[in-house]
Amino acid sequence: MAEEPESMSTTTHGASQAVDVSTANERPCLTILHHPDPALQGLRAFIEADAKVELGRRSLAFGGHALDASKVSREHAVIEHVGHELVIRDLGSRNGTFVQGKPIHGPTALEPGDVVGMGAIIILFHRSALVAPNDDEGEVVGPSYALARVRAQAKRVAPTSITVLIGGETGTGKERVARLLHRFSGRSGGFYAINCGAMTETVLQSELFGASRGAFSGADRDRPGLFEAADRGTLFLDEIGDAPPTLQQSLLRVLQEREIRRVGATRSLRVDTRVVAATHKNLAAMVADGSFREDLYARLSSWTITTPALRERREDILPLARHFLRERGDERSIHPRLALLLVCYAFPHNVRELEHIIERARIEASGDVIRVSPELEAQLTRPAGPPPSAPPASSRKTGRARRTRPPREELEALLARFDGNVTHIAEHLNIGRNTFYRWLRDLGVDRHAHEKSPSPDD
Repeated sequence: MAEEPESMSTTTHGASQAVDVSTANERPCLTILHHPDPALQGLRAFIEADAKVELGRRSLAFGGHALDASKVSREHAVIEHVGHELVIRDLGSRNGTFVQGKPIHGPTALEPGDVVGMGAIIILFHRSALVAPNDDEGEVVGPSYALARVRAQAKRVAPTSITVLIGGETGTGKERVARLLHRFSGRSGGFYAINCGAMTETVLQSELFGASRGAFSGADRDRPGLFEAADRGTLFLDEIGDAPPTLQQSLLRVLQEREIRRVGATRSLRVDTRVVAATHKNLAAMVADGSFREDLYARLSSWTITTPALRERREDILPLARHFLRERGDERSIHPRLALLLVCYAFPHNVRELEHIIERARIEASGDVIRVSPELEAQLTRPAGPPPSAPPASSRKTGRARRTRPPREELEALLARFDGNVTHIAEHLNIGRNTFYRWLRDLGVDRHAHEKSPSPDD
């Protein structure tokens, strides 16, 4: 790809661009979430240092593609650096500029995750590295940088036999990540899944390990369990945090010895079953209070992947919504009002909730455009409560998030320690990235002064 002239204020990357999963390379970015021309949806523009990005009907900020659309003025708005902030100003447009669905009056500071509206155009302001379009339709769907990292982690560990623990809030797609792991594992066996919290302990033991004839009333023949069925394949243990103590002991033996024993049997059987577990609970905290075995946790967490909440990857919301429509054979477009409500909604129940909302919207809507009903609009504009607690499976600090802003010296020490990587610092402090960005702005700390300089080979 030819190099762009140095005077370009933004850079846009298309389908041929390889995935960059280095958090050190995150930069301010604009992504078109909704546009009357579907070909422009998903285009990105990276905002370079001290650059000014003009947005309007003839704006070519997104890789030379004009933003031409109704209700958008020729010179509609501008985004520029003011001190340590990126600020958006309306340029006297006829129909106004909106941030998070509200009209702006005067310069307005943008924070990562803010949604900018101009007529029928919806643009997300966020931070990202270079990301290729999603190539795993049907499993882990979405063009976001956060999801690209999940896919890269899954594909990297997939060919090994290592046990993987997937953490994340309920409804974030942990089983889809497990299926992606299996698909890229090269294992000849099948994929099997079981919910460890959905049945009694006795039934769960029988389902996992099988039963010998006469083991209990009604056992009139030998019956293999899921560990045997998944031999040379993958067994997905969902909600592993709900596994009772005796099952935890049995699972530990399987992971250590690669052997299982059917209920009522006297001899063990060798199995080659790849185990992938998932939980929305904080297993490290459960180990600390004695409700989960430390040795089992150590075995399960050999490699951890955390599925991000949907509100943390808003650029995935509309692609996912369109994906759910296509799955149902519905080719209708989404009305801009519904699109705006979706990308501004907090989604406390994540992808699963989005799927239910899209199903409801398509049933309620008539005509060739899916519009929002008054009842659905009331649901999507209802004040959101606190997000569900979902510490990742890895060793993030436990306990409540730290809300008191530390002194400037401590922030600068953290930036130096983590090479300016806000994602890693936020995980270390158990806070959101937006909170850390706000602390930096309040104290006038320049994060970029602490970023690790890329080597010539990067």
